[in-house]
Amino acid sequence: MNTATAPLTFAVYEDRPRAMIGLKLLLASLTRHHPEACVQLFCPCADAAFERWIARRGRIELQRRPWARCGWSIKPIVLLDVLETGCPDVTWIDSDIIVTGKLTGLLHRDDPQAMVVLEETPWAPVPGGTYRTRCWGLPVGRSLPFTVNSGFIRVTPAHRELLVGWRELMQRPDYLQAQSIPYPRRPLHLRSDQDALEALLGSERFAGVRLHYLRCGVDVVQAIGPSGYAVGHRISSLVNGLPPLIHALGVKPWSLSVDQGLRARLLGWYEQVHQELSVYVHVARDYRDELEEDCPWMDVRTTAGRLCRALTGQHPALQGLPQAVVDTTARWLKRAVKALTQPAHPSPNA
Repeated sequence: MNTATAPLTFAVYEDRPRAMIGLKLLLASLTRHHPEACVQLFCPCADAAFERWIARRGRIELQRRPWARCGWSIKPIVLLDVLETGCPDVTWIDSDIIVTGKLTGLLHRDDPQAMVVLEETPWAPVPGGTYRTRCWGLPVGRSLPFTVNSGFIRVTPAHRELLVGWRELMQRPDYLQAQSIPYPRRPLHLRSDQDALEALLGSERFAGVRLHYLRCGVDVVQAIGPSGYAVGHRISSLVNGLPPLIHALGVKPWSLSVDQGLRARLLGWYEQVHQELSVYVHVARDYRDELEEDCPWMDVRTTAGRLCRALTGQHPALQGLPQAVVDTTARWLKRAVKALTQPAHPSPNA
């Protein structure tokens, strides 16, 4: 079958009951923009009510596998499983992504050798290069221009060996041990599945894999904090519209909580305003009636949130612009202070 003309196949996995609202938003948006696509959904925590909900939405096939729950380390396992069904290509998509338009143009389906990944937020530490490949102890084959984000990955049967290698890396004792450590304290190259994938893609063994990045602000909003949707990208969206993928990185808007104490309350207020003005939440509101459950986290409660929305006509790129300017300035100042007061990262990087 010709890859470029074959029906789209998406692979989705979720095993956290508290994250099912994000999964619903992904599926509702994906089936709205691609009703013809086949969605292979792996969801061991799906209950009867959820099964009835997905039965009313397009070609969603609920798969049940006897896999142990292993969080993000499941990605190569799922992709290999779907490829075994004979699909000419399959696209993994994280359950905290909302789709805002057609995705066909992003997938490079005319090139069976092409692997598509997301560009990580520019605020990620040690961007691209050879850092992760060297830290994993792999022979370096190339220097990557950007850090890989594995929230959206398109693969074909040509990538089976890479997927097997990715799965094997995440079975190494050092990686497994690191997953028991709180995320901020993990060694940088062992933090998550995407660090292992980047190490492989930069290695001598897989240096020939053609890699296409979906760029921040153009193809995807990596919505982690107000500056995750950068000021320049927001302005560009006034002409070009929203990117087709909105990725809710970090604290999810449906799980935001406000702690006690003055400093905590101020930070909580700041996060609340960000949530109310978030492009992810803005798009999510369009699906509120389809979710068949209460979503109070979509409400606007703060005066600052109401004011910003009123002054910008509720434009998804403009309403959070003032906060993005503040957040970006604070991040640059923090980075400058860190560069002056701390030594460079001791591990190799190119």
